[in-house]
Amino acid sequence: MIRPNGNDLLRAEKKDLLIKISKYASDVIKHKITVDRWTATEISVSTGIPNTRLTELKHFDKYQRPIGEKLLAIAIAGGLMSVDDLIKNVDLNENERRYVEALVIYELPEVRKLIFEILQAGADPVEPLKKYLADLK
Repeated sequence: MIRPNGNDLLRAEKKDLLIKISKYASDVIKHKITVDRWTATEISVSTGIPNTRLTELKHFDKYQRPIGEKLLAIAIAGGLMSVDDLIKNVDLNENERRYVEALVIYELPEVRKLIFEILQAGADPVEPLKKYLADLK
């Protein structure tokens, strides 16, 4: 699948990237809980990440279930981590960096609001964007 920025990661490359991001997300969640003294429920409510997935991410080494694209969009929109955080703290190659940079759209306040409205409706926030891109072509 070709991304809007022209970056095309192979499935295996994307899987490797999502594993790297999952390890970083695990560290961020552990820091929020131990240092910032947030509860898992507070993190879940503030970010929009379901509690069960939050636990799986927190204990990524145990569960080995990487973050998916949908949950990554939610994590960025919910403020768990930013694109700058990912670029600074995850060892990325050039293609991965370009892929991550394209995720900046989820940091826009208008997009965040729309993502949370779509989530509250029980839908996938990625699908409307795919449809919009398809309509542009």
